[in-house]
Amino acid sequence: MPIAFILDTPGMTQEQYEIAHRQLGNPFEPGALVHIAGPMERGWRIVEVWPSQEAADHFFGSRRVQQAFQTAGIPPVQPIISVLHFWRPLASAIGRNKMAARRQYSMYEYSVCEYSTKV
Repeated sequence: MPIAFILDTPGMTQEQYEIAHRQLGNPFEPGALVHIAGPMERGWRIVEVWPSQEAADHFFGSRRVQQAFQTAGIPPVQPIISVLHFWRPLASAIGRNKMAARRQYSMYEYSVCEYSTKV
């Protein structure tokens, strides 16, 4: 079942995000379906959708991710994990070559209609 990872990182800057992002490369290659990042009050927020909890755990638990976060000076963060009960491509995404879109960092459009928070 798809899940959303929400990482709120107080004190994180855009520069730190960009350092880690450069080291990690294309977020879609390891399996992320959606990657959104931007500033929040006093920090940075990253939202990702993964096809399963196992896929997300495999990525975030990897040595590569831990090293990228450490190099960028990003402290360990406890994500908010939401199980997505309804998730489907919007009409504008139907018919696109989705694998090519992933490789080219194109925006993937999805509708999250219902979710529940897993704590």
